[in-house]
Amino acid sequence: MRFFFLLIYIPKFLLQPEPCDYIREKTEQLSNQFSNSNINLNKPFYLSRKELFSIVYPEYVTFSSTTNELELLLIKSNLLLHQKEFDLSFGPFQMKLSFIIDIINKAPINKLNNPIFIKLRLNNNSIISSDIDHLNRLEVQWEILRLFELSNYAIYKEYALLGLYTVYNRGDIKKARTIFHKINCKKMSYEDWCIEFLKYRHN
Repeated sequence: MRFFFLLIYIPKFLLQPEPCDYIREKTEQLSNQFSNSNINLNKPFYLSRKELFSIVYPEYVTFSSTTNELELLLIKSNLLLHQKEFDLSFGPFQMKLSFIIDIINKAPINKLNNPIFIKLRLNNNSIISSDIDHLNRLEVQWEILRLFELSNYAIYKEYALLGLYTVYNRGDIKKARTIFHKINCKKMSYEDWCIEFLKYRHN
């Protein structure tokens, strides 16, 4: 199992640097696809859609469906084996299962309109393989992101968007910034890339 885990993650460190112009073009393409998607995405609680999306932009622009399929396979295997050794990120916004459960537990119960969310709130040990597939969907991770936004309003009031970027990426507002290695055309932190996204042109 450990060897399989390494097979998933070693290629990420072998990637050659990509020109930042390419990242910009890819960002504009993906953000336009996201904006023009037929999927119905509910409005954020207090941010604009662009601001809320900027929180997950660095993960979304580096998302690999191939790697994600392998991550899902490992997560489901761990569920069958009742192991929590690898708390892997998955889905278009690269959310860990522990993060999802934590956000659902913090959210007001009247904001949980998804039956899977309610199920996890009542018993997070009852999760099954089909639940992982559900949580992997773009519109579902968007709803989790909205709950993250709602639960961290105090952080936003004190630190603005920058605080939300830090908490989403590292879980703690006090943790120091580090280089976000998934985008390697520049040595920038996760927060820096989120801010960069807001500067890009969007249709």
